[in-house]
Amino acid sequence: MKPRLILLLILLLGTSIVFADDDPQTPANENDLPTTEVITVENAHLLQEVGVIGLGSIYDVVYAPNGDLVAISSGVGLSVYSVDDWSRPLQFFSDIDFPLSIAFTSDNTHIVAYPDNQTYWLSPPAGDLALYNINTGERTTLIENFTDSVDRVVVDPFGRWIATVEQACQHFFLYSTCGTDDSSENDVRIHIWDMLTAEQLDTIETGAYVKDIEFSPQTSALVYLIQPTEETADYLIFWSLVDKAEQSRWSFEHLKYDQFAISGNGNVVALSQHDAGKFYVQIDLINMQSQQLQNTLNPTYDELEKVGWFTTADYHDFGGRFWINYDATQILIQEYTDPGVAFFIWDVDTATNISHLPDEQHIPVDDVALSPHSDEVLICLSNNAIILRQGLMQETVIAGQRYWENAILSKDNHLVAVEGQRYGLEEQMYGHALYDFQSRRRMSLPIDGRPIAISDDSDLIAIATSDALVVWSMELNHELIALPFENAQPISAVIDPQKEFIVVGLHVSGFIYDDQGNIAPENWQAVRMYDLNTGELIAFQVNYASSNKRLALSDDGNILMTDLGILNIDEWVSSNITQYERPDWLVGQSVAMSKTGRYLATLTSADDDWNPLRIIHVYDMELEEEIQVFDAHHGEVIAMAFDPSETLLASASGDPDAEVRDNTVRLWDLETGEEITVVEHQRNDFMRDVAFTSNGKYLMTLRGGCACEGWGFNSAIRIWGVPQRD
Repeated sequence: MKPRLILLLILLLGTSIVFADDDPQTPANENDLPTTEVITVENAHLLQEVGVIGLGSIYDVVYAPNGDLVAISSGVGLSVYSVDDWSRPLQFFSDIDFPLSIAFTSDNTHIVAYPDNQTYWLSPPAGDLALYNINTGERTTLIENFTDSVDRVVVDPFGRWIATVEQACQHFFLYSTCGTDDSSENDVRIHIWDMLTAEQLDTIETGAYVKDIEFSPQTSALVYLIQPTEETADYLIFWSLVDKAEQSRWSFEHLKYDQFAISGNGNVVALSQHDAGKFYVQIDLINMQSQQLQNTLNPTYDELEKVGWFTTADYHDFGGRFWINYDATQILIQEYTDPGVAFFIWDVDTATNISHLPDEQHIPVDDVALSPHSDEVLICLSNNAIILRQGLMQETVIAGQRYWENAILSKDNHLVAVEGQRYGLEEQMYGHALYDFQSRRRMSLPIDGRPIAISDDSDLIAIATSDALVVWSMELNHELIALPFENAQPISAVIDPQKEFIVVGLHVSGFIYDDQGNIAPENWQAVRMYDLNTGELIAFQVNYASSNKRLALSDDGNILMTDLGILNIDEWVSSNITQYERPDWLVGQSVAMSKTGRYLATLTSADDDWNPLRIIHVYDMELEEEIQVFDAHHGEVIAMAFDPSETLLASASGDPDAEVRDNTVRLWDLETGEEITVVEHQRNDFMRDVAFTSNGKYLMTLRGGCACEGWGFNSAIRIWGVPQRD
């Protein structure tokens, strides 16, 4: 993949994952979750990651040489899909660093994976170049700490060789020393490696800055573009991998190019040049056999402005990214801008723009993968892989997530409803989906909106739309009730286990009426209970200091937890309570309630409101007293969960502060107050949520995706368990 610099601002919001009872379904095949033991105080220290739901951010997408497989490198690992079945991967590898670039070997059986180059701002630490066997799942490390001093990496499309570029120049934000007086032009080398043995086969002393480098798809040649000096023309050099010598050198009569691409059939090389000051871009197509100019594409200023070509080209040494398809009939052009991009396709023979794909969401087209034997293209748009045929968008086949806020698992452990959150200048929504819990297959939501609650039997799903909360029956496949909300936004909801009522947490941005006909003031928080059969309002409550991000019901449906505390449902309805009175002995913001409603976990800050909420208080609601205080997290505690036996508490810290970096889940013994174990992950992603499945066999963690070098999106639910012992 080409280097990319993206500055992201993430709004951190409260989260919740809700789980219920019963064992998961019996695993149907080897891709289902493994059998595990019930998590207890005695074995919690043995927790291992046993599964994952979701992809997170997509980093790279490639087709296999046979066109039958697609590999996707993402925030959770490396997934391999069949083009005939996108519902779930054929193979998945989780033990990888990120972000990763990937390539198939020529026999379609292995994938080469390597970290992005290390000389760019916000780059991740150096990692290994590894080989993954698609059939066996085996991982082999070819080269350790592969990219310590590597500026560019390219892999032979047929999986025979790897080439790395080592040059003295450095890339910084909005600045590069390459091709300037600050760089040592003579200290540039290309290293060629054997794919399977990791043996270094050759070193090329280029004597000049390497602008771009690719393997020729159909010949045993390495092609690279060099810039000898700022005053001289560029050269395109063909290096024979068999003879280990320069095969030919093309000069371009004082033209300076930014990058090049070779068609899959090896017949055409396309070179691009730009001048941001003159708003000029030219793409020259040269026949590889005759070495003659075949055609020239000159996009108009208006067309280039649509794709934001000059916005980035004005600040970076490389112009807009482009790709050429297999038979050299189309060129795909894209460029990053702030806040967004567009994308268009050129017909090579007629030199005309045949398809313009504006990005209405103002989100970059992250990557493009071209099928080797058809006109099919995969474009990664806002972390979704979308099939493109004949220049037209067909369907979204892979859905990555920029941000997940909420996930709810049904009582029968069948459906997982996942809710995204608003992000960006246009406040677009991300990540809404349904998954089969056991197999992690992605499903479709019945209507467009945010799923915020699901019934225990997987039948009813509460979906927040732009102007209402719709309760949908999956069994009947139609809307059960629709609750319109004027000037109010549903934040959370819980469905009664008997499916008699639903409790909805609202953020009110206007005037609404309580059940007595009184006007509720603007921007007050409200909790409402509705009859699921009639849609009738049963009870209403105004919470002055509550955000209504967290609602929970006890297993019997008699106890409701809000941010402020707990409330008996029968008393709420019969006494018509419109304002919750918090007990004097209860402090902090309510975050988690045990399944019977006996225990409540709250959060307070260390000293004052300016410090993060990280001190955990556990209350016995029957005794009306505090029984434990846990003070081990350094960052803000985002979520907590009790296990079904009410002997364990899990707490998740999600502080992205590089100095704090307490991105952990800690498990506590409620009886002794001891910390049992700390659940971490190699990528140190900040935590967004945590929960136990109600059979007690799985611990679920939702990780947000913060790399210590900068912001990134990587939302995914990771599943932890204690492997069953003989």
